[in-house]
Amino acid sequence: MTVITAMPVDITATGEGTAIPDGTFVATFSDDNPGASASDFNATIDWGDGSSATAGFIGVTEPNFFVAGGHTYADEGTFTVTVTINDNPPGSGTATATDTATVPEVDSISASGVFVHSGTTTVTNAVVANFSDSFANVAGDFTAGIDWGDGTVTPGTVAGAGPFSVTGSHTYATNGQFTVTTTVSDDAPGTASATVTSPARVALSPPPFYDFNNDGRSDLVFQNTTAQPQIWLMNGQSVISKTMLTTPPAQWAIVGAADFDGDGSADLLWLNTLNNTPAIWDMNGASLVASADLPAPPPSWRIAGFGDTFGDGHAEIIWQNSDGTPAIWQMNGFYGRERGGAYGAAAAVADRRHRRLQRRRQDRFAVHQHAQQPAGDLGDERG
Repeated sequence: MTVITAMPVDITATGEGTAIPDGTFVATFSDDNPGASASDFNATIDWGDGSSATAGFIGVTEPNFFVAGGHTYADEGTFTVTVTINDNPPGSGTATATDTATVPEVDSISASGVFVHSGTTTVTNAVVANFSDSFANVAGDFTAGIDWGDGTVTPGTVAGAGPFSVTGSHTYATNGQFTVTTTVSDDAPGTASATVTSPARVALSPPPFYDFNNDGRSDLVFQNTTAQPQIWLMNGQSVISKTMLTTPPAQWAIVGAADFDGDGSADLLWLNTLNNTPAIWDMNGASLVASADLPAPPPSWRIAGFGDTFGDGHAEIIWQNSDGTPAIWQMNGFYGRERGGAYGAAAAVADRRHRRLQRRRQDRFAVHQHAQQPAGDLGDERG
């Protein structure tokens, strides 16, 4: 029986999800038969990550032989690779080399906070953060912890297929405003993490209108004769800052300011006075983040007001027809969640238009629901 002597060759991958190319040396070996050739042997490679073993390629590197192969690790970590070399029948020689494969982490997690609002002291299945990962992981690859800002920390539930959300439930002992801190981590042995804070209002009335910086105080909005808007952040009667914003076309007029996307900060509601098209500017303090036009109702409809009529932390747009009929557009950030019934045609129109907008920019507003809407009126698309 010939004697095979195997030597390990440690492997370092570029990163999780990136292939170790075929032809990578995983072991070398020698045989005491000087007349042996590569075709006299076979080899298998167990990559140590639970995947099926693969056949190794055997070649010659004088004065020894080598075993080569390729593999893709789905996750980062350190893995024990076992290479088994055998004589082809009728030979019975065998040897094993044990390597170490090092797979670096490539995850980079980016998270954003979400305004948390509850009409009672109990927060139930609330989204407290959203996040994305640079690597194509699944929700089960992450863990999340939620510090509710009152000394209580609970696990969060991660859902989605990228981007992801973190939800949680909690009961506060008192009403008030709290800072919720969410930490998202890649599962072990990963080390990537991200921490983000979110404002929470529980068992309190909704934030005041025109509160752009989420300090619980209304701010001032001006629009001059050229249509240029200006925001003054206020502290009582004291002006904290003054910010001039981009000037829209002259036919656009500011209708008001309220929190339409539920992030705790007021956004600007506009109306095109020529064609009755409403629009929303998503604001972060006095800075414009994104904008979106909403579907234009027939000219018989006018904006009568706005407010959080559903108590969900999102302001609604309240309309009234010239015949006195009222209607409500329930706003829910960028996406609508349902169709049919009282939604009418406008919800579908909003969704089609906003999907086109989404491909061009990160607008965040859409009509979530129409209530008390006569069929064929406010929701109809014209032209």
